[in-house]
Amino acid sequence: MSKSGLYHSIGGITGHIADYNPSVGSSLQINIVDPGSGLADEPELRGPGHQFIVHRDLVDHQNITVTHPLQRFFPGAGMIGDKLPEGADLVQWGIPQRGRVKVYNLHKDKNSYFCRMKDFKSQTISLENVINARELGGFETADGHKIRHGLLLRGARLSEASDADLQRLSEVYKLRRIFDFRMESEVLQAPDRGVDGAEYCWLPAMDPQTCESFNSYIAEGGFTGIEDVVQRGCTFPSVKQAARTLYTSLVESSYTQDQYAKFMRGVLDTTDGAIYWHCTQGKDRTGLASAFILSALGADRETILEDYNISNEFYREDVAKMTAIVRANGGGDEEVEVVKTFIGANKRYFAAALDRIDEISGSMDEFLASRLGIGKEERQTLRLRYLE
Repeated sequence: MSKSGLYHSIGGITGHIADYNPSVGSSLQINIVDPGSGLADEPELRGPGHQFIVHRDLVDHQNITVTHPLQRFFPGAGMIGDKLPEGADLVQWGIPQRGRVKVYNLHKDKNSYFCRMKDFKSQTISLENVINARELGGFETADGHKIRHGLLLRGARLSEASDADLQRLSEVYKLRRIFDFRMESEVLQAPDRGVDGAEYCWLPAMDPQTCESFNSYIAEGGFTGIEDVVQRGCTFPSVKQAARTLYTSLVESSYTQDQYAKFMRGVLDTTDGAIYWHCTQGKDRTGLASAFILSALGADRETILEDYNISNEFYREDVAKMTAIVRANGGGDEEVEVVKTFIGANKRYFAAALDRIDEISGSMDEFLASRLGIGKEERQTLRLRYLE
């Protein structure tokens, strides 16, 4: 049986691997193919299959880490031939020094395995001063439809947006509504810049009591901000607990559910132009909003987690830097999980929130209907508007 697939050497975006369960030491043929749209800052990656060795399989066989025998990857422009000559160091390509890479989104087609690379850069919306700014356009639903480009935009706060960014949102994307999920203290500290033609909607996702407790914790602990909490407080049981329950507490909160219900109603009521939703970093509260929209449009969990995990592309350096500091101070894996949650995007904890939604309502569809007011009729309206 042929087992072929495609790996993304930069992103490390992982997904479901059909029914192929590799064992340590087995071989896996990797096909590097043209990703279609090309990569903005890297050469196109093409070439025939090459044998890689499975280093280890991860949780539920959903991620595979493999090692090429040469432990090198040639990043030359143009074609990668039958041989992989020794080239630039793997670190340049975001691959660990031992040559491990991740295979993602492997699917079964008869007796072979294949994958198409999804370049996250094709989803960015090219804002100069707004990090993690991207769109849902291009993602596919479980039934094969594709989300239209240029309408569903997500990212970080707009307080640092340049004039060119604001003009692009107004003139290119025809932005009609901005949804801000930040708490009051965040908004007061860094208010959004306005976009011509767009209505600003403030919908703090965390309930006032949680916000007050968080702000008190920061003040009483003498912390300067969330990065300081992570650096100096990641060993505290309370901080570890906050990281573990960040997402589950949001989906369990009736207040938060009401806020996201208002958001979904706002999406429904926006009949032309684009919408943009955000929090501070554009990953956690924003990620939940994206999960609800993707689910309403018919995307599967794999796609929801893929979208969420793209945030790590933008915060990779910040996570690496803070992880190094935490480990240098004696922190272990538990402390690194705190870093992943508050500085980057913790896919495991986010997936736990999706599981909690199923526990609460039986399914995401039922959660959307009973908690967010998005039933079958509303989902159909959204799909007609946003799918092609």
